[in-house]
Amino acid sequence: MRKTVLIVDHSPHARSVTLAVLAGAGYDVREAASGEAALGVLEAERVDLVVSEIEIPGLDGIALLKRMKSDPAWWAIPFVALTTECAKHRIEEGRKEGAVIWIAKPYRPELLLEAVERHTRDR
Repeated sequence: MRKTVLIVDHSPHARSVTLAVLAGAGYDVREAASGEAALGVLEAERVDLVVSEIEIPGLDGIALLKRMKSDPAWWAIPFVALTTECAKHRIEEGRKEGAVIWIAKPYRPELLLEAVERHTRDR
């Protein structure tokens, strides 16, 4: 069964690049441009992993992660931060809240694919 990955990023270009990487590797991909839109996708369908920018308008990536980890329906979904945010305190906050990996943009596609594969293997 193909795994479904939700990409959350306010940049259409960033979403399209990440979508191409993941879809090219055989993943079903959903997209959201904001944290609020991501919650809508999570409510509507099964998602195996979330790849999110941290700096998104409205409900930012850390707030989205906190919402996911506080909801029994979503707490076990792995969260990958794929972001331009590199401040040490934000990375520590993200890891404390449950991000499984923090990948800085620009990124190597193989690094993202390795993380997605590792964290969707048993889902």
